[in-house]
Amino acid sequence: ERTAMLISSRAVVLRTTKYSDSTLIVDAYTEKEGRRGFLVRIPKTRRASVKNVLFSPMAILSIEWNEHGASKLARIRSAQPASIYSDIPFSPAKMAVAMFLAEFLSATLRAPVADRNIFTFISTSLQWLDSERGSCANFHIVFLLHLSTYLGLEPNVENFSEGHYFDMENGCFCAFRPTTPHVIEPEEAAHLPVFMRLKYSTASRMPFTRAQRSRILQGIIEYYSIHLPNFPALKSPEILHELFC
Repeated sequence: ERTAMLISSRAVVLRTTKYSDSTLIVDAYTEKEGRRGFLVRIPKTRRASVKNVLFSPMAILSIEWNEHGASKLARIRSAQPASIYSDIPFSPAKMAVAMFLAEFLSATLRAPVADRNIFTFISTSLQWLDSERGSCANFHIVFLLHLSTYLGLEPNVENFSEGHYFDMENGCFCAFRPTTPHVIEPEEAAHLPVFMRLKYSTASRMPFTRAQRSRILQGIIEYYSIHLPNFPALKSPEILHELFC
């Protein structure tokens, strides 16, 4: 029988589910162990509300837990904020983005395999979103495209030419409409190389209409669903559509 090992790591909360009146199941992406599930006991005191805020989606925590190996759910021994947001919890738009990213990352980061580059990308992106005081309407689109490079799904935009279609199955541009049904039309496909070059700080300068932004996001989600098996239907893009699209 394997001896329990104490592990300390930073973690980004993806999802929290009430298991009982005194227990939460917390799904998180950890810096050291990748995707992990945890049990968290909530004392019936005023600390309960603190715990619920502590484990809100996309919170960045420092946690300790005992790793047994056999158990799918580890018990968190201690948890505290690793980064305290000053604006996300108080901004409906930023909260909607955080909820969307939490749902999207839950669908994409499934393996208990650590990747510190992915963790750093997620945490620094969230910190940028929290500190930004301008528009964040295009933030989630840039995030999804940049995330694709860390997951090995980066679309090939090197062969882009005006008027070309984007073949989502093969991840590349082509001069003629491919036979696959998963195609981005030339007008929308032209935005892809632009977004791949954008940084968060320059994304707000792209004056997309609501319809354009909606179609771009739908196309990116479809692209992920093609390349990641059992990719679920997402609910939160509808909320973003109401806010930004």
